[in-house]
Amino acid sequence: MPMRAQAFAGTPVTGALWQPFIAPADLLAGFGGIPLGPELRTGRLMVFDPWMLQRQRIIHSTVIGIYGEKDGGKTTLMRTLARRLMVLQAGMRLGDPVEIRARIHSRKPEGDAEGKEESEYAALSNCLHSKVFSPASFGSVNIFDPTMSMSYSDIVETAVNFAELNADRTLVRFEPLALQIGVWKMLTAMPKLATRELLAEIVRRLDADDVNAYFNASNEEMLQSLSNALFDDPELAVQLKSVMSKPDNINADDFSRDAGQVSAFLGQVVPGASSDLFRGTGSLSEMLSGAVVTIDWDGIEGKSKMALESMLFKWQTLRPEYRPHVNLQDEAGMALNSLMLARAQYNYVKKARAYETADISGTQYRSDVTHKGAPGSELRSLAEGIMLGTGLYMFTRQPEDDAVLNDLAQLGISNRDLDFMTHLEVGCFGIKVPQQPISFFGLQLTPSDLLFNSGNAASERMTKRQNVWDNQAFIERAQRLGVTKIGEQ
Repeated sequence: MPMRAQAFAGTPVTGALWQPFIAPADLLAGFGGIPLGPELRTGRLMVFDPWMLQRQRIIHSTVIGIYGEKDGGKTTLMRTLARRLMVLQAGMRLGDPVEIRARIHSRKPEGDAEGKEESEYAALSNCLHSKVFSPASFGSVNIFDPTMSMSYSDIVETAVNFAELNADRTLVRFEPLALQIGVWKMLTAMPKLATRELLAEIVRRLDADDVNAYFNASNEEMLQSLSNALFDDPELAVQLKSVMSKPDNINADDFSRDAGQVSAFLGQVVPGASSDLFRGTGSLSEMLSGAVVTIDWDGIEGKSKMALESMLFKWQTLRPEYRPHVNLQDEAGMALNSLMLARAQYNYVKKARAYETADISGTQYRSDVTHKGAPGSELRSLAEGIMLGTGLYMFTRQPEDDAVLNDLAQLGISNRDLDFMTHLEVGCFGIKVPQQPISFFGLQLTPSDLLFNSGNAASERMTKRQNVWDNQAFIERAQRLGVTKIGEQ
């Protein structure tokens, strides 16, 4: 029976919904997390709970990076982890109705035995009763969708990003200021009608009176928001008023020229095969508010993909009802091919850490992320920040490549373990918790795991090499050899 996105944890009904998984929520609680499979060096059952590890301050975030060579089982691990973590999340709040929210970002198709191509996560999406959102066939999108409840600063940032995407450069001189004033005027006059076309027209018509009105209004709003205690410090009040004052060097002609130019950038349609995506007023809020949503990025490329993916990551962090318990994204290195998207990913990772989203992110090599952009560039800084936000790492087989192994050695992995990682069989993985030695386990699939892993070369090799376990097999392993909880030494 397929798993449903909404569950009532701790009830007999829950157990029936999750079957034929390894166990209902009460058994998962008994294990202290999700069972993964046998530890390779001891045979003990390895159990994993990223949320508990963060609460115990063993890891600083529930962001999980998964790295490894093609056909090593990386995708099988990601799919299986996501589903089992959703079961665990349902069991963490006994007695309460829990809607498990998940986002699945699929960035490449996968061929089946008959040569057909579909999303690598299509079977998992079906199993989870997930909504599938295909941007390439959605229609039109309003990047300032009022139903997404973006703040003034969020809308300004989106407008700047969109304009820079079309301009192929960073905005200069009075261009950012023109967008700030334009967004302020649009939200003041017509907040429910906010669109890219409306903002472009407002910015094109800005004049000196709009500039003065903006700074006067900003002064009033910001001064009103300050507490009374603040004014007990006259020097601080003077400094604040100075910051909020209109710059003396705004030249009316220069401002008008820059406003017209940035209006043109904003008014352009993002080039590419999916250029129609940003022409209209379509809303994504209904789609994003689904409990489990799969976003299939196949068929949308270039700047359109960068722009929309950046907005989706921003939107799903703005409101609690969009914030997922589990976020699954493959080809993480590919997702950082633009500065706009890197900024959105960086901000998302910070939010994921704060709100305990289990973010499962996979790519071939760790350096696919850490080496994005030139040394010293903003892109490199953002990529390094994203990696610093990662709480723990999992690995499939690694290549015998000095550059790759030297990069992994920076995580504190010994030469002996690095050599072992180059000889891992398909379905065997390493898991590295900061400040602890790396552990190795074999992922043990269950009958229900095969429902969304069939047709995958790695999972088929895994099932041929080792038996598929039912519930009782996990229990017997734990009773016979004991349990090793990842992160607890």
